[in-house]
Amino acid sequence: MTRTNIAANEMPAARPAGPHYTGAGAAVAHRLPRGAVRAAVLVAGLAAAAPGTAGAADVKVENYSNETVNVAVAYNKDFYGKVVQGWFQIKPNHTHTFRANNAADMYLRFERESGKEVTFDSYNTFRKFPAPDDRFLVTKEPDDAAIRVLQWGDSLQHSFNVPKGGKLPKGWADRRFFRVGPKDVTLEVRP
Repeated sequence: MTRTNIAANEMPAARPAGPHYTGAGAAVAHRLPRGAVRAAVLVAGLAAAAPGTAGAADVKVENYSNETVNVAVAYNKDFYGKVVQGWFQIKPNHTHTFRANNAADMYLRFERESGKEVTFDSYNTFRKFPAPDDRFLVTKEPDDAAIRVLQWGDSLQHSFNVPKGGKLPKGWADRRFFRVGPKDVTLEVRP
């Protein structure tokens, strides 16, 4: 459940009504019909309660193997401009939780230190996303949704722009990610 806290200084200021007030909003003070306000509150409540829009998927990864597992996270839908990011290292006998809004449609890729893909039997919906072996981030260009910005390196110092689905630079490849779905899950990596 997502909780929204609104600071007092973010609330709209109350405006006095009446002929003595001439500031912005004076013409609309106390003019909304009561039915319109009730309808707006009802629509806002239904939108917040609609499944798939208000929830988030938590994926807890537990690494019980004897080697570090690397995880990359991809989003089929917009998630703050991010498309793919990785690698998150999960050391042996450690856990890490990944979270994304259900609407982002999260996908994951697991690789052992050897580079071998880790899969799970109950997750068989796959999609390919670009990823190198280094630390990386793929985002959408803010002013052109057809362009992907690829960044990689220890401090993401390398950058390359490519059209969506275009030819990737050396060291990058389209890799298979599995779809997590809209529910909270725990994934265990075993030796």
